[in-house]
Amino acid sequence: MSKLKTIVCGTTFGQFYIEAIKRHQDRFELVGILAGGSEGSRLCAKSNGIPLYTEVSQLPEDIDLACVVIRSGVLGGKGTDITKKLLERKINVIQEQPLHNKEIAECMKLASKHGVKFSVGNLYLNLKSINAFIQASKYISQKCDILYLDMSFISQVSYPAVQIMTAFLPAMKPFRITSVQKSGPYSVLTGEIGKIPFVMRIYNEINPEDVNNYIRFLHRIAIGTSGGTLTLNESNGSVIWNSEMYIPDGITMTGNSTETFPEHMFEQSETILFENNAKYSEIFLKQWPEAIYYDLKRIADEILGGKKDVTHAQKVLTAASIWHDMTEHMGHALLNSNMKHSFVKTMDIIRESPILAEYRKTREKQKSNIKTFEECATVADEELRNLDQAYVDEYMKTVNRGVCLSMIYTLNKAGIFVEKKGYTFEDIILALHATKENEFWMLRWMEVLEKSGYITKEREKYICDYTVTKDVYEQIWTRIRQLWSGKMGSYLSIDYIMDNIENLNGLIDGSVKATYLLFPQGNMNYANALYKDRITARYFNKLAAEIVKTILLQSQKKEVSLLELGAGTGATSDIVLRELRDIYEDINISYMYTDISNFFITEAKKRYEDCEHLHMSYGVINADFDFASQGLTEKKDIIMAVGMLNNVDNIDKSVQEMFRWLQEDGTIIVIEPVREFVELLVSQVFMMKPPSDDRKNSRTTFMSVKQWKDVFLKAGAGEVVVLPEENHILSPFGEAMFIVKKKK
Repeated sequence: MSKLKTIVCGTTFGQFYIEAIKRHQDRFELVGILAGGSEGSRLCAKSNGIPLYTEVSQLPEDIDLACVVIRSGVLGGKGTDITKKLLERKINVIQEQPLHNKEIAECMKLASKHGVKFSVGNLYLNLKSINAFIQASKYISQKCDILYLDMSFISQVSYPAVQIMTAFLPAMKPFRITSVQKSGPYSVLTGEIGKIPFVMRIYNEINPEDVNNYIRFLHRIAIGTSGGTLTLNESNGSVIWNSEMYIPDGITMTGNSTETFPEHMFEQSETILFENNAKYSEIFLKQWPEAIYYDLKRIADEILGGKKDVTHAQKVLTAASIWHDMTEHMGHALLNSNMKHSFVKTMDIIRESPILAEYRKTREKQKSNIKTFEECATVADEELRNLDQAYVDEYMKTVNRGVCLSMIYTLNKAGIFVEKKGYTFEDIILALHATKENEFWMLRWMEVLEKSGYITKEREKYICDYTVTKDVYEQIWTRIRQLWSGKMGSYLSIDYIMDNIENLNGLIDGSVKATYLLFPQGNMNYANALYKDRITARYFNKLAAEIVKTILLQSQKKEVSLLELGAGTGATSDIVLRELRDIYEDINISYMYTDISNFFITEAKKRYEDCEHLHMSYGVINADFDFASQGLTEKKDIIMAVGMLNNVDNIDKSVQEMFRWLQEDGTIIVIEPVREFVELLVSQVFMMKPPSDDRKNSRTTFMSVKQWKDVFLKAGAGEVVVLPEENHILSPFGEAMFIVKKKK
């Protein structure tokens, strides 16, 4: 199946369309952005490695599909005008709601004239919560009479509200509004739709200076029936069924006997049919883009010869007509520039209510006590829902080739491999002016290039049959950026690697400090991209949090102490501490946050000011030296080290020190690379010391799983669990978590 060359018009809400396209590159190829040329749109185009166009006339001739995510004419925007120009150029278009019914009719007519497809996008109709509600309502309406419809929504999503109704109501006509009441920001409409009485409460208030925020809620829908009430709590929330309380004649209540109770009296008064408790980050990054994809898939199927869904088009027109009538009765939105957002932590609400706290405590015990480490890994797998093995393999193959070619490019600029002759290792070191310490890393590079087939070695001389031009270098990094951004993490991760490659000569000769590139002018953006946003970081941080919480809950201890070594930017700590907030009332937890740098300690004290209930403490600890001399006084139940043991001088020595400070029934959690990372060989290795342990003997930068196991067993481990499993989708990235128990 051929890919559809696709552009996105607009980069505010358009970013969700971009994310949806990038997650389904088997069907769509993102080839450009059409926008006004603002700084935000330029940055969006750059981060996705695609061109930015500012006029429809600038677009290439081979565009298959345009996603217009710009306000339509009915909202005073240019979206519909742009759609018409695109249709006239014979480009298929999906335009984001809302549109006036006349606009839809005009665009459909224009699409038919030019032999292309036009569709209206509405992600809300594709959300799982809303679909669960629709499916349940269809079944219930077959068994019960629908007595009323009770809806609440904000004016910004009034069009989707009407379209949602078309999906679950038996009929949309006749539609009539019998009364309108207004109070402050609320417009309350009552009337009938398909002979079903309704009340609609519409929150009609907008901040004119920030129209995309202050979304108090989205959609809340209740269908009252003769059997009970079906409720959609929120567009991204739960679906609840409340069966009707009905007490028939003849019931006798004698003691605890229920013999005279009919069957319906044994139903739960309330049942959560569908639960969606996703974080907003997951909703924005995963659920909304996936909902958009269903609309993209529909029009893609039509473009590629599939049958047009005529009923869908008719429902869109009907919804637009009713929406237009409804908005006229709603009137203009109340403009309020003083609207504010207040953040309330959910756990604070629970902690302040004894009933809620007790309920949460019981629920968490039931959910967590039965987890195995493998089940924890399944929870972490939620981060990988939009990846497939072929995509990961393509990225790994491309990035390995790109970094190797970049090293040859760097060598070419220094005069190496520009002639068809052999070069000794001494020739290379002299040409690069490599420091004594960096000779080790350059020797590793020669071995990597030789093993990968880019160079050969004859009589102690290295030979390369080709040079790398700037065009080749730039082309492959453009492709790497395209593969990375969105699915794998922030584009800043790739920018960081490229910054290191651009400064590779300086890193090798010592004139550029690697830490300055990771933290330019003290900026944490690159570090956050690497340690928080990167796909493997998200997976392992979530896995670490689940493992720690499971260990604590299963230990049945009332007091537990944790030590994190090399906590750094707090990428893992953030997730672990967030999970521990849920269970601190059951267990007295003390968490010691340490790093080799005082800078990170200072930042952590500010960031975790609200974690006093976890008895936070801080310290500077260098894992190359004994912990007692650095202030440690008590053994710990859990010691965690994420991505820091490869930086120590001798891993055996440091791990043995960790075991000395571990309780007899304690656990060590280590996350480290377990294969050669060519990306790190052009970046973070320049912050590492050449090793003096088994890595020196095996001439590797990072130890294998077997080498790590040997280290732990030698230090006194009784059990070593390795996650994820060998055939896991992230295995090509070559990182692993070791959960290590002391020998009893």
